[in-house]
Amino acid sequence: MKKRIHMPLLHKFIIASMILLLSLSAVSSVISSNNPCAQCHRSNTETCSLDPTNSQSNLPSTIQIQSSSIKMAVRINGDRNNYFYRIAKLQVTLYSMQGNIDIKNPQQTVTDCYPGDTHVFLWQVTGVTLGSDTFHFILSAFNSHQNVDFSDSYSYPIVVSQGNGSSGSQTAVEPSASTIRFHENGETITLFINQPIENLEINPPRGITVQPDIVPLAQPGDEIKLMFTSASTTNIQGTATISWLENNNPREITLPVEYSTTPQQPIDYYSLIGRITAISLLCLLIVSMIVGGASKRINTLIKKRITTKQKNELHCLLSWIFFELALFHGAILLIGPYRDFIWNTNVILGYVTATGFFVVAVNGRFMTTIIHLIGADLWRTIHKYVSWGTLFIAVTHAVLIGTEFALIRGVLNI
Repeated sequence: MKKRIHMPLLHKFIIASMILLLSLSAVSSVISSNNPCAQCHRSNTETCSLDPTNSQSNLPSTIQIQSSSIKMAVRINGDRNNYFYRIAKLQVTLYSMQGNIDIKNPQQTVTDCYPGDTHVFLWQVTGVTLGSDTFHFILSAFNSHQNVDFSDSYSYPIVVSQGNGSSGSQTAVEPSASTIRFHENGETITLFINQPIENLEINPPRGITVQPDIVPLAQPGDEIKLMFTSASTTNIQGTATISWLENNNPREITLPVEYSTTPQQPIDYYSLIGRITAISLLCLLIVSMIVGGASKRINTLIKKRITTKQKNELHCLLSWIFFELALFHGAILLIGPYRDFIWNTNVILGYVTATGFFVVAVNGRFMTTIIHLIGADLWRTIHKYVSWGTLFIAVTHAVLIGTEFALIRGVLNI
């Protein structure tokens, strides 16, 4: 007769937790959204979208066997004064699906973007083979708050011809952005040179510096990177003038410049207290369950120092403190950052956790009376499985919504 192997309940709990988290990861990995914040925030959302209908976009239907330009605008919406809405990195990549068009520097990137910004990305493209093709734009953006990723895409057909077509503007100097917006970290734009020029000068508004500010000579195909920075503590709006000589004739273009200071992160005392109580609850829960007998080895050591009655009283006291602190934890967050999300699924898991541990606390506090009514075996079964089941829900609640578990959510993509 084979000996039956008994798996400790703690091991079962760990395995079940891993299965749940991996399942959530598999489901979430197929979700792509340009508004991921809506998963937790219903009213305060942020979007980062390609905007092909924007007046600053230039998407010709036909290009020739020569250099041309493509422009795509990206619009960011949300609360500009919210510190957490900063887009740390915004990237747009352009693809030629049939390979009939050569794209110079297909991947364009900007950093430090905020709601209200419109960024225009410019590509130099050249028709290689006559015929039809498809331009495919892919947007990806990253908000460091809770490791949030944004995504969007757009495709449209285009024809490579040898005759005249709407190939887009071909000025001697073409900037990669129609408006220069930046914050403390500065912003780099590119000047695409389409004709031979001399004495290129850039004159930014007062309080803003640019490097380089003078370029003696430039030839077609050159790309001049301009870095705009400012040390001002106040917002600046103005115009940058870019002037040059083209066939000894003076030319110039002007670009609006907007510099704004980064919104400062406010101190959210509700969230701070909620995080402190969450960590305290986790520690208290571990101690309470160990005292209650979750680990037989530790339970044996405890019995050598205190009586069984004292151990049970301590376990009961810790359980009630845990339950009361859990109520405070939930209340402080529901009147604070989660006041608009009381029926969010992850928040509801918190209600279930509090209810479960209330049942456990009552079952332990009135142990003698309940045992007299239903018997010791049934009491022990209820107490054990409700405790472990509620612990499982509590851990799930913490991982899915807890700030301290953001790294785990990022790793598991949940």
